[in-house]
Amino acid sequence: MTGFSPKGVLTVDIVNFSQMKNQDQLSAILKLIEFLQGAVPEKENHPSRRVWSPAGDGGSMTFEDIYAALETAKTLAKLINQHNQIQSADSPSFQVRIGLHSGTVTKEVDFDNNKFVRLQFDTD
Repeated sequence: MTGFSPKGVLTVDIVNFSQMKNQDQLSAILKLIEFLQGAVPEKENHPSRRVWSPAGDGGSMTFEDIYAALETAKTLAKLINQHNQIQSADSPSFQVRIGLHSGTVTKEVDFDNNKFVRLQFDTD
């Protein structure tokens, strides 16, 4: 286990994912990854500056800078809105839930040497 205390965490998950057909789920995950790749600020787009932890229909991305997490969330929402505006009327819109967290996070490595993060919430 390695200590890691970033200043911001962006969480995102796909709305109605479990109701999608298998092929549509795969397509939605790939679409989310594409949007995230376009949303992360250039200076943060390096594994030493952020960690992506996938989880089912989304995941969380840690950042060293809370403003980078906020900027990524804003850009992600903008990219998805632009995408939805150009979709045909019979094509469903792509919707996600976005959350932001600021606080202590622990970076760990699982048995396959994949990085993941664990959020710690203070309940004072």
